[in-house]
Amino acid sequence: MSFTDLKKRMKKGPTEVIGIDFGKSDTKVVRLRKNGDVIVMDGAELLPALSAGGGFTLPPKLKARCAALAVSSSTATAKLLTFPGAVDAAFESSLAKNLGQDVGDDDRMAYRIITEGSARVESRVLAAAIPESDAAPVMALFQVGLPAPRSLELASLAALTAFEAGPVLHGASPAAAMIDFGTESSTLSIFHKQTLVLLRRFDFGTRKLLDRVTSTLHIDADTALNILADNAFDISELISEIMSPLSNQLIVSRDFVERRENCNLRQLHCIGGLVSSPAAMQQLERSLNIEIKSFDPFTIPGLQTDAVEDQRDGSQHWRFTAAIGAALGALQEER
Repeated sequence: MSFTDLKKRMKKGPTEVIGIDFGKSDTKVVRLRKNGDVIVMDGAELLPALSAGGGFTLPPKLKARCAALAVSSSTATAKLLTFPGAVDAAFESSLAKNLGQDVGDDDRMAYRIITEGSARVESRVLAAAIPESDAAPVMALFQVGLPAPRSLELASLAALTAFEAGPVLHGASPAAAMIDFGTESSTLSIFHKQTLVLLRRFDFGTRKLLDRVTSTLHIDADTALNILADNAFDISELISEIMSPLSNQLIVSRDFVERRENCNLRQLHCIGGLVSSPAAMQQLERSLNIEIKSFDPFTIPGLQTDAVEDQRDGSQHWRFTAAIGAALGALQEER
């Protein structure tokens, strides 16, 4: 074996990995492995949310040597930075400043080059910072033994990896968009010609809608969830009022991208708790006047899910988007 061949073998990434998304309400875990040109999902489970000071145990069938981790953080920062010229040492030294003054010295920062710039072409970089207070409790779970942590990223960005592998790379339209409805905030991403061209975070989450429904109708949270999910009561006017600011911002973002990129956005894919509310999805579709559909990461081309999809409610597949994205990122990374 030549030295070049040896180096190539040393640079090979893992062939199997556990993707773990530590969410606020539950923990999503998937196990992926490479099998030739196909990636096989061997297992997918919803586990209890990580509690303060609590441990974390993986089911035996979901174990592997390494893990790709995703966390949610209300104080994390993620931005799509655009600037003239190439990415150089000067960019790295000013990364914290470019992300915002609220980024602390102990935050974990990283970036990914979307478009490498030159004298006449702008650079486009996706950058993120996770506060150590959110990263440390998760990393502490994997200090000894297996699986060993291979990566740590924001759940909203890990979800983008899964979305890229599906509608972005294999969609019929050159423009693709997804909104991730989190508990406290929502993240919109728009791609054009397989390149991320917009990333925006909005101060609107499922909790804001749920709190408004409970206070207006004088009901408890469980009853409000049932009303949102089954359309038993007509609360379309209430939902329209609550979601109007978000809808307006989504329209502004869509129109901006369509003008700048000279494209036409025909669909908006959705993940997150709001997907379970038909009334909310209908309101969004009326406001934007485009097709709204739930993103199912189990339908990613080249991802074989036969072993697990019969065990899961298909309407809940979106819950595993970030876990699948984190695992795909680890399997596809170039060391």
